[in-house]
Amino acid sequence: DALAAVSAVMLLEDGEAAVRRAAIGALAVVSAEGKSQSVATSAIAVCLSDEDPGVREAAGRALPRIAQRGDEAVMTALMARLDDPMATNRSAALRAFVHCAERNDEAVIVAIAARLEDRIQDVRDTAVNALVEIADRGNDAVVACLVGRLQHRLAGVRCCAVRALAQLAAPSDMDAGTAAVARIADGDAKVRRAAELALLDLATRADPTCHAALVRTAAAIIGHSSEEVHRAAVSGLARVAGLGSAAAMSAVVEHLGRGWKEMLHTAVQKLPRLHRRGDVAAISAAAACFGHCSGEVRSAAVQVVAQLAEPGDEMATEALVRQLADDQAIVRCGALVALSQVAKKGADSPKSGSSESSPTAAALKRLRDGNATVRCATLVTLPRLVDRGHSDAIDAAIDSLQDDVAEVRRAAVRSLLELAERGDARVVQAIAARTKDHDNLVQNAAAYALARLEDRRNRSSSVIVGRKEDIDWRLPELPSAVLT
Repeated sequence: DALAAVSAVMLLEDGEAAVRRAAIGALAVVSAEGKSQSVATSAIAVCLSDEDPGVREAAGRALPRIAQRGDEAVMTALMARLDDPMATNRSAALRAFVHCAERNDEAVIVAIAARLEDRIQDVRDTAVNALVEIADRGNDAVVACLVGRLQHRLAGVRCCAVRALAQLAAPSDMDAGTAAVARIADGDAKVRRAAELALLDLATRADPTCHAALVRTAAAIIGHSSEEVHRAAVSGLARVAGLGSAAAMSAVVEHLGRGWKEMLHTAVQKLPRLHRRGDVAAISAAAACFGHCSGEVRSAAVQVVAQLAEPGDEMATEALVRQLADDQAIVRCGALVALSQVAKKGADSPKSGSSESSPTAAALKRLRDGNATVRCATLVTLPRLVDRGHSDAIDAAIDSLQDDVAEVRRAAVRSLLELAERGDARVVQAIAARTKDHDNLVQNAAAYALARLEDRRNRSSSVIVGRKEDIDWRLPELPSAVLT
């Protein structure tokens, strides 16, 4: 092996470039693990300055296979090759640094970062990859080099700096992160795209404080006068919102059209898994989705608010009350169910009734809803909003016994059974009339309820006292949560 290595080194002086290239390949093979490794490394490093570009390229490929990391001769030779007139050789030198340089070597980092300003895009791309391989995330030297080039006059340089920062900025580095994200407002489309993707990468790893700063930076750009910049900011924030980021969701949802429906529907359902119950930011993010054009998104958001909000949460309650006026019945039903879980029960006085602004008053208005399913949901929900004996709720349920739809009348019977005090003569009389309803299911429900609401001393012997299990309380099309 030693003899072969010596022979190969001698051939590096041959006048034919093809012979020198072959000698480099042979030398790399025979000295990869032998005693002649040091001699071979020095000899091949010299070839990085060969007059023939093919020889220089061969030397650049061979060095990583045999050189020891940090070898001074190799580092000097590679540094010199970064100014090679041929772009392929500059790229080869950059790739060689990845295998030959010590990790986080500041001199090497500065030298590679300078190639971000190379006139050839392929060399700039290779420099980005080399920096990512050589420097640790958060390395001060590399971050300083990259941030300093975010304002470079050449768009290609700015683009490379953004891409590298997306991978090398520390999770807590707000200055570097926000500086990269701010390039969403860049005048060049490729830089904007790079910054948009950088926002997603940085926000995914960022600590909570830095994450919030990144979102604020992007959100501030949404109002930019340029439509292209506006779209880039919205797209970037939407991608972050898709991760379940409450901050990003709150900032961007009003700007998302129907095309973002699937993403937003999935994203809002992630909130309960990523945030604790009572998290104000998460609740606000879900409530912000109430304004989206997709009913599916609004319906999912209503359910998420119910999962996140603590009972008695006033902000969540107010938001849900507004959704009782949604233009889709499924959303109104969901809001009723959510209110029964979130609104403070018994806030209205049983004697004085409901104030105009209370959840109960808002729910009672739904008994005039044009959709029978919503009316059923309201009647089933009322007992969960008010205490037994609530006057307004009882009056409304009695009126609903005259509804044209049998399912609504049956729901009214069930509601009165839970709302009225035993022996309430007016309720007993109203339910007794339903024992002659033309719908058998309503008759059975009324008989069951009447037997339990009549004063035992005045119970009519003609009333058949059934078992609760014998009554079909199911109401078609109602969300399962209403019937639980």
